[in-house]
Amino acid sequence: MTSQERIIRLQDLVEAIVFIRDHPDVPMPNNWIPDIVNCYMPPGATKEEYVALARKNGFKYKGNDYYSFSLTQKVGNLKLALVIPKEKTCTKVVTGTRFVPAYTVSATTEEEYEWRCDSLLEKIIEENPE
Repeated sequence: MTSQERIIRLQDLVEAIVFIRDHPDVPMPNNWIPDIVNCYMPPGATKEEYVALARKNGFKYKGNDYYSFSLTQKVGNLKLALVIPKEKTCTKVVTGTRFVPAYTVSATTEEEYEWRCDSLLEKIIEENPE
């Protein structure tokens, strides 16, 4: 996205917010999480770029998500979440397996795992004050 496209997109968002504010009979958009606005890193972004951007802009409270890693920054009553896939930031550590019984498909055994994030990320994470 070019800087001009970014400016246009942000202006469009401001106009949408003003419209919704000025028309209380229009419901809130249903694809917004009520108090969190997700800002996804571009697909080619690296962990180092993510950390640099998070540090530069004050994102430091760890979010919770099964598939992605996020750091948040409070803006007014909202939280902006800087989001990146966990595979880019953390290491998947297999901790065991579990049996998945057959229902409409054959039974399988799946890995049980947890994500461990390295110290590069941990250095900028603070405990969430809420």
